[in-house]
Amino acid sequence: MTVSLQRLERLAEARSKRGRFRRLKLNAFDRGWTGGKLGGRSVGSPDSVQDFDFSSFDTRVIEHRNVFKMTSTFGRKKSVRVFVVTGNGNGVAGFALGKGPTVQQAQRLAKNRAAQRLLFAERFEGRTVFHDFYQEYYFTKLWVERRPPGFGLQCHRIIRTLCQLVGIRDLYAKVEGSIHPQNLAKAFFLGLLKQETHAQLAERTGMHVIERSVLRQTFPVLLASPSHHVSASPGLERDVKELYAQGRIRLQKRRQPKFFEKLKSWHIRKRILLRRRNQSASQMERLSLLADTGVVTLYPKPFTAKTESA
Repeated sequence: MTVSLQRLERLAEARSKRGRFRRLKLNAFDRGWTGGKLGGRSVGSPDSVQDFDFSSFDTRVIEHRNVFKMTSTFGRKKSVRVFVVTGNGNGVAGFALGKGPTVQQAQRLAKNRAAQRLLFAERFEGRTVFHDFYQEYYFTKLWVERRPPGFGLQCHRIIRTLCQLVGIRDLYAKVEGSIHPQNLAKAFFLGLLKQETHAQLAERTGMHVIERSVLRQTFPVLLASPSHHVSASPGLERDVKELYAQGRIRLQKRRQPKFFEKLKSWHIRKRILLRRRNQSASQMERLSLLADTGVVTLYPKPFTAKTESA
């Protein structure tokens, strides 16, 4: 049996070109939540439809699952299910679910469906929600609170991705119960659609909407007023959280003591700072009295009863 020298040369050349298998390296901004996984990864903008251009939209994968179905003819049949959210970062976003035999087909079907089911969410100052709200969806309970400028997004990674697509930059969210990706996204969108603007709240309640911020030393700032006369009694104040919390209180875990709080030096420092305790709280209280009444009485005179001379 003769061995072809040309064949051996071709085999050696093919082996030298092949080398080791290397995984495709993604850009840091294109990676998902956990690097190599598909969740949280951008899959581009939806396809254009006639005169509608979605080039300013971005689509993120929220959930990716492999689904199997047992059939009588083909046996165990595999398909892919992808749940995506698309948005332009300016208050317009949509979500949809897509299924297909491959990942690429399921992604394309899901993002095109999401582009046909867009929703518009109101934002306060273009950066956060108008008020705190509580929303349930099946076994998922979501608490959302507005935050001042520069706070950032302190929430679940799915909520953070949704906020980036909607255009919310300052938010705090707490999730209780189930953290199913689809239920979490739907609960967040329901809460955004149900929120009221300050003008709508003033018209519904017939009261002035006033904000007291620590950044402004708790001085009241008028946000909205009703078009008709104020129906509430003078001096009546209601917290916005009472209107939208549905009688519930967010679970706040007990603070765990730090390791240095057991040291002797820490107790010495606390005794030194004891004389200056509660000064910041007292200052805020004095400013609140000045804003409400215009008069601050730091040291009221003790009450003395008048006695009649016999």
